[in-house]
Amino acid sequence: FPNVAINKNELFITLNSFKSFAPYNYNGSYVYQISTGDGYAGNTNLGNKVWSGIAASDGYPGITLIPAQEGLGKLPDEGMHFVQTRLDTGSQVYHYYLNGKWNNPNASLTSKIISVPTYYVCSDGYIKDPFTNKLDSISTGVSWVQNSFILDSIIHFTFSANLDTGWCGINYARYDLRNSLIKVKQFGQKGTSLAYPALASFGIMEKDKSAALVYVQADINTLPQVGAVAVDDAMNFSQPLLIKTGDTMVSISTQGPERWGDYSGIQRKYNDTIPQVWLAAGYAANNPGRKAGFNTWVSQLISKDTFKYIPVGLQQINHNQSASIYPNPASDKFYLEFYNSNTQQININLRNTNGAVSYELHDGVLPKGNVKLSFVKKSLVSGVYLIEVMADGQRVSTKRLVIQ
Repeated sequence: FPNVAINKNELFITLNSFKSFAPYNYNGSYVYQISTGDGYAGNTNLGNKVWSGIAASDGYPGITLIPAQEGLGKLPDEGMHFVQTRLDTGSQVYHYYLNGKWNNPNASLTSKIISVPTYYVCSDGYIKDPFTNKLDSISTGVSWVQNSFILDSIIHFTFSANLDTGWCGINYARYDLRNSLIKVKQFGQKGTSLAYPALASFGIMEKDKSAALVYVQADINTLPQVGAVAVDDAMNFSQPLLIKTGDTMVSISTQGPERWGDYSGIQRKYNDTIPQVWLAAGYAANNPGRKAGFNTWVSQLISKDTFKYIPVGLQQINHNQSASIYPNPASDKFYLEFYNSNTQQININLRNTNGAVSYELHDGVLPKGNVKLSFVKKSLVSGVYLIEVMADGQRVSTKRLVIQ
């Protein structure tokens, strides 16, 4: 579980080690502190220091330390903050600070324990096979911190935790280094599981504490998908934004809960007056020729209201060919509509639930803009099909179609 961050002069890499023999238990955590100047100068032997034997004053090991990267890209000359929670249940947040450059004999890695309301590891989420209605479980992971940034002496971080409703949700926290005060707020809803969150600064200026969060979501009525939410300076959440819907369930694991890409990521675009972020997260996808698994979706988000000091929501910027099909179910004629981002080669295939191509519906160049195509049932037998849209050889949309 490696993580990286930089200041003006050094690169920091955190990682965990595990025993190379059974049982493969956790063995320790490390922080690599590396001189970037040596690398920029073309040296092959980089000045560095390795911190090991990391543990807090209560003895809890430094497993999965998350560095707090500067939120607006204004890097400090030296030093790095790290944040950590327990893996399952706890009421502690651990703050570490590495003070001093790698070659400073007086450099130190110190820790502090901050008390928070007790958090609990999430139980597994649920998914339902859209073809058989069979229920399966999907992993929501552990309660350790997923992502962090620091801005104006406030460390922002997020992690999954059980909500009061019994479902998995997101804990979003701000720890103020100036007064050692911490605020934690939960986001989620009954009946669905949100997990593997990541966050980035989404404010207009340094004093603006707004953030954008990305997460994965699943329940018995929602195929594993990607969502995002904004949080303003006063720690109020916006309406959530659906980024990418799932195409199917995940069906890979023969033992234990399914996985669905797990860790998400998000990064602010620096040096821009309008808050923008790029994100990546996993969603359930039909991959012809193998079991239904997951793909990664990348998207750009921008502040929905760029004229106010506080962003009130998110707007997705991604011109893709995500299709809509109607009527669905179809008994005779059906229509396929999508936005084509460029004049390009478009292939449209109709696949059965085993992934085999039943019919090639279109093969040719289509112009940029809104596209509407019509098809007739012909000799198709009743059942469930998948319509796959390919643009220049890349799958851009897979939709479920029911033929009556």
